[in-house]
Amino acid sequence: MLRSDIPEVLFSCIEEDDPYRASKIFQIERWCYANWDLHKRGGKKRHNFLAQVLSSKDCWKKVENLHGVKLDRQMVGKKLIVPGSPFSNPSYEIACRCCLEEDIIALFEERKKRLSAQNKSSLLEYGHLVKSLISDLLTGFWSHFVSGYISKLNLDGCHPYEYGLKCAMSLKQGEAVEFFWNKIKSLPEDEVSTQKKDEIFMKTAVYAAGSRCNSYPEIFEFCFSQINSNKYPELLKRDLAENGYYGSLNTLQSALRFDQFQKLFDCLSPNSVSEDDYNIWLDMEIKEHSEPYVDEIVRLFMHMWVKEGFDSHRALVIREELEDKSPLFRTVLLTPLVEKGCMEPVWAILDKANSDQVKEFMDSRQAEYIQSVLEKRDAGSLNKFLSYSKPTAEELDRSASLTEVKLSKAYEQLRLDEAIL
Repeated sequence: MLRSDIPEVLFSCIEEDDPYRASKIFQIERWCYANWDLHKRGGKKRHNFLAQVLSSKDCWKKVENLHGVKLDRQMVGKKLIVPGSPFSNPSYEIACRCCLEEDIIALFEERKKRLSAQNKSSLLEYGHLVKSLISDLLTGFWSHFVSGYISKLNLDGCHPYEYGLKCAMSLKQGEAVEFFWNKIKSLPEDEVSTQKKDEIFMKTAVYAAGSRCNSYPEIFEFCFSQINSNKYPELLKRDLAENGYYGSLNTLQSALRFDQFQKLFDCLSPNSVSEDDYNIWLDMEIKEHSEPYVDEIVRLFMHMWVKEGFDSHRALVIREELEDKSPLFRTVLLTPLVEKGCMEPVWAILDKANSDQVKEFMDSRQAEYIQSVLEKRDAGSLNKFLSYSKPTAEELDRSASLTEVKLSKAYEQLRLDEAIL
């Protein structure tokens, strides 16, 4: 599913002057990916109703992190199943998906009452009462759970809430993951030990960091927020071992949690980070973002750039950015940074390059383009950028020394010629 498949009204419902607009639109997009079936064939009536719900103030909670607000997915679900809603038909499925426990029980009992009124005992038996309700793993779990038939589920030795967490992960439902995670956390020690809980949570986090959850970074974002910092090294080790790469770091960038990314990155030694990964992580697609993310991207970039021990990693970035290898040469980092007006990382890259690399770059068409951008916007930055075209004092000294040597040799040759004559 692509962003273009999402009805535009679901984005335009957020006011242009909303201070959290960028964050809200990002989270709405992620909600749509996880709930594509609720809007892909919705029609105008459903889309407008959903837009009204997503723009409701009580669907957004203030949070103390980079996003500023968080979409309350359970509240969204609750509003979608109110009587008269165009989503009332799949209301039971929505309630199960969002783990609205009270609503699930009420809807189940309401159905049971309707079946009882038909005076057919077979309708109240397991085969019809429970099994006919199952449309996915979460409706299966909840139908067994609230009906008292949980023993008929193959829990594979899991606690029911652990099984529910697995169902939530399989369906990529972030609100359900949070629900079951918190349920497990609150279980008494004699029911599930602390050690067992830690293992459940770590396995869930590692799974959420992997490729199977690529489009749902909010799930790992939540998992990571629940893990103690002393567990970060273990998380990274298991992430690499089980996923084959540091999915946790990639996912935090996808979730736009650049602040959290730094905490995890700082747990890695230079030897444990490939030069290619470092290069990729520096490319945070700054052009695609607005505040508050732009400032955080620049701050993280500079933190990574000056990190001790990453000399060879920086060298690769400089080669990739400054050495012209084709007529279609376009920098991945420098140009977007300049276009966004973020010059601090640009100077940092150029200052680390050697004179030959700088000269090659400043003679390139890409440098001409950067110059044209700065000419329209920033005289101070333009002058500083152009100064990289000028020879340094060291280069001037070297040039002067070479000239002196040449003159000296020419003079000696002249003396020698005169002596011969």
